[in-house]
Amino acid sequence: MYSNIGLNSSGLLPDDDPQRISLHNEVHARPSQRIRLPALVIYVAVINDGITREQEYEYLRRLPGHETLMLEQLQNNFLRLRLQGYTLRWERHSEFTRYSLVQHLPEVAQLGAADPELLSYLSLPQGWLAEIPGRTFAAIKLAMMPGDLNEPDELLIQARKWFGESSGGFTDR
Repeated sequence: MYSNIGLNSSGLLPDDDPQRISLHNEVHARPSQRIRLPALVIYVAVINDGITREQEYEYLRRLPGHETLMLEQLQNNFLRLRLQGYTLRWERHSEFTRYSLVQHLPEVAQLGAADPELLSYLSLPQGWLAEIPGRTFAAIKLAMMPGDLNEPDELLIQARKWFGESSGGFTDR
């Protein structure tokens, strides 16, 4: 895919890890997922050292409606499960496994809401994320919403409210 990612020559980052290029290419080997907005995306990547594909398979079978999942479906190290109201992608790589949840973002948590607590709206079974086999090394919670970029001042007002008035992450400049 890429043999030179190119940021390091600028001196902006520490020296590259010897596996940076191969890991970068492995991470980007799967097709991108289409996401309908507004959406809540939860991404968890875990080190899978000592965790077998069979253990991950048994864990995925705990999802509602996937009790009949077959181990053969995990042989390509990639699986997209469609569940009621959300999708879950499972991707096993040599050193890590990642789980990506994409679901609709409820109206009460969209722009205009005041500092919404997003995780209470998860469609996954209670505690499912916490019991993913492995050790977490990356976790992202992302809310994606449409907005009119021709009205940046209005979007900024909504974003400030959404992030909470005490959020220091926004300035007028």
